[in-house]
Amino acid sequence: MNDRIRFFLGMLVVGLVYFGGYYHGRMQGWNPGGSPSPAMQNDTKTAESASEAASPPTPVDVRSPEPLLRVDPNEADARRLAELPGIGPKLADRILLDRRENGRYVRAEDLLRVRGIGPKLLEKIRKNLILPQ
Repeated sequence: MNDRIRFFLGMLVVGLVYFGGYYHGRMQGWNPGGSPSPAMQNDTKTAESASEAASPPTPVDVRSPEPLLRVDPNEADARRLAELPGIGPKLADRILLDRRENGRYVRAEDLLRVRGIGPKLLEKIRKNLILPQ
């Protein structure tokens, strides 16, 4: 057998093995390009249709959770109080005014005496408050 023919047959075998493995891998879900292979698309569509029938998709928040803002209403200034959720600059000024007129806050419920803070807002900021009780 001629060396050229032997080389050609060897390269043909290597190519067939390579592309055969590539095709088999694609059919098993492997994809070098990043998008799902045809076999995976069919599986994904079947799984998606089954899951859609079961429940609506839920949004996923991929951001890392923000650290919890902790504020002592007895020590914080207006700028720091205004950083609390639902508390703006005007409400922060009212909290400072109430603290000067009526004294320190011992319980979270003491903030209810500030005009503009109701039960809903208090529950919203409760986890952010640092108080003795």
